[in-house]
Order: sequence, then structure tokens, then C-alpha cells
Amino acid sequence: MKLHRQLVVVGAVALCLWGLATPVWAEGPSDKLKRGLAGLFCGFVEVPATICEETRHEGPALGLTVGWFKCAGHFIAREFVGLYETLTFPVSCPDNYKPYMQPAYPWDRFKSKKEESPVPPPPAIPAWSARAQSAKPATP
Repeated sequence: MKLHRQLVVVGAVALCLWGLATPVWAEGPSDKLKRGLAGLFCGFVEVPATICEETRHEGPALGLTVGWFKCAGHFIAREFVGLYETLTFPVSCPDNYKPYMQPAYPWDRFKSKKEESPVPPPPAIPAWSARAQSAKPATP
């Protein structure tokens, strides 16, 4: 019993030291496993999240129609990617355990914001005075 308690203490200390040694912002196998399990067991969240996202970006008419088709695709993709990330969480593929899908978790789609597309400026119209200046004959 005493040996069991010592092993638990040594294991807890080793786990704490390992946690301190890794940077907080680094993605690792545990993050990949969390994403995989979230994709497997919470993939259904893609359905309302995608419809909400489409409605927010494109309006209610397109959000409720096109959103249904997109959410079906996102749901299926999220489930397969979740299965893949769960099975391969110890392997660093892709590099540095980066997520395959964006957003990384299904519920993050609720927070997404529309990226503003740059609107091209209107064509430049020459000023009236510039046209009037060029229309005058040159005086010697």
C-alpha cells in the first residue's frame, strides 16, 4: 500500500513538471485528442451552427436554404475528421498537431464573424475644372 501511494505521488509530480515544461499555447497530442472526441461526439452541433453562420452572413433566405446543404457536408466532414484525429492523436500529422478543419471545434462556428471583402473604389471621374482646363486652347 505504501509503494502504491509513492507511485501515485511520483506520477503526480512528474505530470505537473511535464505540464510546466510544455508551453501553454503549443498544440499537442492532448489537443488533437480533444478535437477528435469533440468532432465525434458533438459533430451534430455543426447543423445549427452552420445554419446560424449562413443566416448571419447571407441573410435568412439563403441561410435557411443553402445552410441546410452546407451543414450536411460540414457534419459528415466533422465526424470523419473527428474519427481520424481520435485514432491518430499520438502522431504529429499535420505539423505541430494543427487542426484539419477550421474552426477547430464545432461550437466555434457560432462565434465566427463575416470577413469583410474589400470593395473596389468607384472609377475616378476627372474634376470639372480639369476638363475645362484641357478644353481651353493654349494661349501663346
